[in-house]
Amino acid sequence: MTTMRDKGGGKRPPLDLHGVSQDRIDAKLEHYLHSASRARERQIEIVTGRGASSRSGLPLLRKRVEKWLSSNKERFGIVQWEITSSGGALLVILRERS
Repeated sequence: MTTMRDKGGGKRPPLDLHGVSQDRIDAKLEHYLHSASRARERQIEIVTGRGASSRSGLPLLRKRVEKWLSSNKERFGIVQWEITSSGGALLVILRERS
């Protein structure tokens, strides 16, 4: 498994969205990204799970988070993200802030 520490990332623990209600996801992401930005983090990890527990068996939470990241790229300096942990997490790369 690739983690932030493996890639020289920060010390921020991953944001685990397992069990978070749908109406709280955006607020959790916004708070986490604001904190990471203030701390000048370069990489963060967001745990979404693989979707095995969803009714469809698809990674619905991951897709929602990816959509949110895409629509907030400029706002939070998101450069890119990659799926890690066998599809259960996203490693997000943030732009270096001066």
